Amino acid sequence: MSKSIILTDQFEINKASELCQVFFLKKTDNKKYELFDINATQLDILNIIFYRSNEILIRNKIDISASDTTMVELNFMDFSQILSKYKNSEYTKLVEYLEDLLELKVVINALNKNKNIQKMTITRFILSITVSKHLDTNKKVIEIMMDNKVLAKVHNIKSLFAKMFLKIQFSMVSKYSKLLYELLKDYSRINKKTIDLNILYDLMNVTEENMRTWSRFRAHILMKAIQEINDKSDIIVDFEPIKEKLENQRLQVTKIIFDIKEQPEDRLIELGILEQKIECNKFYSKSKSKLDQLVKNGYKVTDEEMWIETDIKKNEDRYESEDRIDTWLNETDPSDKTVIYEKIAAYLDSCEDPMVVIDNYKLIGLFSRDAFTRNPQETIKMMNTVIQMDTVDEE
Repeated sequence: MSKSIILTDQFEINKASELCQVFFLKKTDNKKYELFDINATQLDILNIIFYRSNEILIRNKIDISASDTTMVELNFMDFSQILSKYKNSEYTKLVEYLEDLLELKVVINALNKNKNIQKMTITRFILSITVSKHLDTNKKVIEIMMDNKVLAKVHNIKSLFAKMFLKIQFSMVSKYSKLLYELLKDYSRINKKTIDLNILYDLMNVTEENMRTWSRFRAHILMKAIQEINDKSDIIVDFEPIKEKLENQRLQVTKIIFDIKEQPEDRLIELGILEQKIECNKFYSKSKSKLDQLVKNGYKVTDEEMWIETDIKKNEDRYESEDRIDTWLNETDPSDKTVIYEKIAAYLDSCEDPMVVIDNYKLIGLFSRDAFTRNPQETIKMMNTVIQMDTVDEE
């Protein structure tokens, strides 16, 4: 049984730690696994799918435990930031990338960070894709069937996650930079992370055998990836190789200690990636109060910050109208308010009351208690109409 979800326009989300530590694999003809050689564009495509599906799961309170799969529907325009074009030829290329990703398998919890699980999971990220044949590019959609074992690592996770920003991901050119950034971002709060070199090769998807030696890897991959991360992201990375003498061998690098720090605020501002904290939003209190009431009545929220951010974006017009009404109520002289209320009542054909009042941001009959507007936006529109008519009459 599947659930179908329609995606919206948000591009930033929390990402589960288990999916920041992923081996990309494919099964060969002889039934063995080897690294899937993923490219930078395919990484961006996966992140688009991941971020957008995770957001809608939380927003729509979809219970992924009730089914084995989830159908994610994306418009072609969802990928426009990656492809930077809107042409049908690019749509064809996108489909080719997705078809290749059907062979991709992922290892979840690759570094055993989630101690509660104590196991790794090998599964496919994408189970199937259905491609729209609509001639109008704006109406082309792609339906992607996803395994809920993957989504379960994203949904209902409160502590094990790293906040990722797609605009940072998109700004990086190298797939190695993108993968290393996602991995190390997960440890930015603890500043240090030691990783076995052989595991790092796999986590960074180093598929060329001649690059899986320390000297070549350091010069051609690691140093360049760290430079791009430091230049374009919200973290600063340094590293120290650890040498060990293995049995009957000379000293060689076996581990890497990464030092991860947050970029200073002025640098984040300079890069244009400093995000306003949701607590600073002028509608935060309204949304938080609404969520608190829902929680009091039994509603369960997995990510409070994301819920409030999504709620504010969804209801920004409503909250703006409520603010304007509050301001008018607080700053207008009572006698002036009465005049406006009487004029609105006279303007409304269906109103038999001599006056209306604002109750819960709606225009309500003084005696009948009939509602003449359904929401704050309609109330503001009605008040503006009457006030403007009054102004014209005076002129």
